[in-house]
Amino acid sequence: MTEIRALCQADVRQAQQLWEEAFPEDAGEFASWYFSHRFSPENCYGLFEEGRLLSMAQVGKEPLWLNGVVMQANFLRGVATAKGQEGKGYASRLIRSILQELASQGEAISILKTFIHPFYQRMGYETYSRRAVRKIESAERETRAYHVYSRADEVPESLLLGLLDCYHAYLKGKSGYLFRDAAYFRRLLEEALDFSKGVLIVPEGAEAYCIAYPEDGALYAEEIAGAGENLPALFATIARSMGMAFSYLCPHAQQGEPDAMVRAVSAQALMQKTAGQGSARICLKDDILPQNCGVWDVSARDGVVCVQKSPEKEADICLTSGQLALLCMGGALPGKVISRCVQELWDSAQLGIFEQY
Repeated sequence: MTEIRALCQADVRQAQQLWEEAFPEDAGEFASWYFSHRFSPENCYGLFEEGRLLSMAQVGKEPLWLNGVVMQANFLRGVATAKGQEGKGYASRLIRSILQELASQGEAISILKTFIHPFYQRMGYETYSRRAVRKIESAERETRAYHVYSRADEVPESLLLGLLDCYHAYLKGKSGYLFRDAAYFRRLLEEALDFSKGVLIVPEGAEAYCIAYPEDGALYAEEIAGAGENLPALFATIARSMGMAFSYLCPHAQQGEPDAMVRAVSAQALMQKTAGQGSARICLKDDILPQNCGVWDVSARDGVVCVQKSPEKEADICLTSGQLALLCMGGALPGKVISRCVQELWDSAQLGIFEQY
């Protein structure tokens, strides 16, 4: 008998075994730490066959900042299928079931990071960000003082709060990033520094920081945030002072490998929460969540937003649920002609950086 359900504590051992089988690079120390400190069985769904866990996916409940509103990200992660069971449609069935459950809860959006974009496109997701790594080949040595932290417990609470201010100031006015508080930022540093062997670099006299990973005489920065122009160049000079080459993940890349993806879950809830000013008629198509399908009248005036199904058949634009989410987050829709009335609804949306952890 096939069963799809949320996991319970009794399923954790099977979940860890499946994780280590699907992600062998995480087997051992990291997996043991993760399942002891981070894994929440109630936020993980599994497909079981005769009691055996064959496929699973976690749904992270991190807060997502979107157009001035904080909502649950429903961050799909850790999607895994048992060896020898691939290609049988288990993961597709599981994700469809998860999306239907999230829709029944009125959730607005779901995001994920992946290397298999065609699979998730079939699940209605659209690429939201691109991954481009850039190198700074030559840099002067940094003369100002800086601090390098290799463990999260080395970072005092006062500094952590200052870094958090840097993060939020850097992303002010932007959309589509995880809204961190101090507890979340501390957990992020524990994973990045303590378990992934990264470093936190904080220059004196600069409201900025860098989370980077040393490897083979080079420093690779996954996150750079703060005030000032050309922050990568600043941290390249610090890397040079450390005797290392420097590269960094560009958060606003227009070119590069597809990275994060997004889709609407309850399209009505998403439009209700994010529409700014104006009115338009939007036609939606969704092969997984039929309640999203149809023509929607969207009207926003002075903070009052009305979203309802329209009896009309004509629309200003026709989108998938993935394209709608991308539009609401300030993303571009290549090949789509977007009328002015549709643009006005989300004029204030501006892409932020996507969570890398």
